[in-house]
Amino acid sequence: MLMIALLVGWSSLVMAQDATPVRRSGSVHLGGGGFVSVDPFFGRADMARFAPGSELLSRDLSDHTFGKENWISGEGSFDMGISFFPCATTERQGPELRIGVLYGSGPSLGGTLSRTTRTPYDTLTSSQTGVRTVIDSVNQSEYRMRYSAERFGSNASLVWRRAGRWSLYGGAGVMGGVLMNARTTVIHEVEAYTDGGYSHPWSGGDHEFDDTLEEHETFRNATGWWFGAYVPLGLDWRVATVSPFWSRVHFCYELRPQIIVQNIPELTNATGVGMQALFLARVEL
Repeated sequence: MLMIALLVGWSSLVMAQDATPVRRSGSVHLGGGGFVSVDPFFGRADMARFAPGSELLSRDLSDHTFGKENWISGEGSFDMGISFFPCATTERQGPELRIGVLYGSGPSLGGTLSRTTRTPYDTLTSSQTGVRTVIDSVNQSEYRMRYSAERFGSNASLVWRRAGRWSLYGGAGVMGGVLMNARTTVIHEVEAYTDGGYSHPWSGGDHEFDDTLEEHETFRNATGWWFGAYVPLGLDWRVATVSPFWSRVHFCYELRPQIIVQNIPELTNATGVGMQALFLARVEL
């Protein structure tokens, strides 16, 4: 009975500490994660804008077919900042204002111009079955354009948190900055091979490669800007409830669905949607 009484008393004390956490003046946070966004639209004519003066793209490519490599970009991101309570009074703490900086990879755009030609090369006749196999000479030409940039900026958000060791929070935020260190790479690759439509034991595949050619060009692009509005939605876990130090330490998982406007100077301003996911370590002050 004494043990049960002690357990009940200890549980009541922990629950009381969870229900009435110590008032803090703010916190600092640090973390990283990923950012997925819908790419700005660009077409065949826009490829040359990313690589002005390109000798490769200035060739007659009317017989090449355009294709966009991807429609969604996955980017890494790093976030750090500090927070405080601008509306705090003796009776209530109010919402938390977070101010910070972020850094990560920017939009990654890619397009291709490709052409494949096949011409009869030889005919093989089986001595056992009499089956005839046509061997084609295949020539593949592909021009690949890839644009990439780094994203740097600042953000500010207001969040409301529930008390407890495990808690949910939400709010509203804005962010913006520059797209810097933008570069475009143009690669032309030609592959010439014979294709018999069956596997040779000595080649390990259907193709007998005869020749491969690669050409490269790299261009620096202008600095752009970006701006977005987002809704932070997170789950917060406090490491301890009694320890003076560990009761200040939190780990959070936060999602930020957002609308983002990006200015890539080679294109017009583009508005799209995205989702940022972050793992954060937060220490209360």
